[in-house]
Amino acid sequence: MEVNPRVAEVDVRLVNVTKKFGDAIAVDAITLDVSDGEFFTLLGPSGCGKTTTLRMIGGFEQPTSGLIELKGVDVTFLPAHERDVNTVFQSYALFPHLTIYENVAFGLRRSGIKGDEIKRRVARRWSSCSSSALRSEFLHNSQAVKHSASPSPARS
Repeated sequence: MEVNPRVAEVDVRLVNVTKKFGDAIAVDAITLDVSDGEFFTLLGPSGCGKTTTLRMIGGFEQPTSGLIELKGVDVTFLPAHERDVNTVFQSYALFPHLTIYENVAFGLRRSGIKGDEIKRRVARRWSSCSSSALRSEFLHNSQAVKHSASPSPARS
């Protein structure tokens, strides 16, 4: 794969990405950059294209038009298993038997990250999106935070 030096400093780049399902436009020419280390959130009402956009970045959907680059590499039509990106689904059906910690750590382990680095990365993500009470319990005893205690995700 050829790296485009113009975009190598950007982890995720979408350029005029559109996704249509028949006549319905699910995503309409979205353009965005997500830089290395940036915490980025897609917000919007149900049906606005958040999940479809994430599915295209992950390779689970192909755009109708536009460009998707990961770290400067055009992955627009690359299958999901060949992309260096992880997906956490909004439904807990994937790993309902695991704690929140274990669900978040799963992709890191699959990427070969180990031990304290996993703990550090999970803690960093958790601290930016959870209540202080749940965060404290989660960080001190990952087994204590079960699926039922997880924060409610935004639905798209």
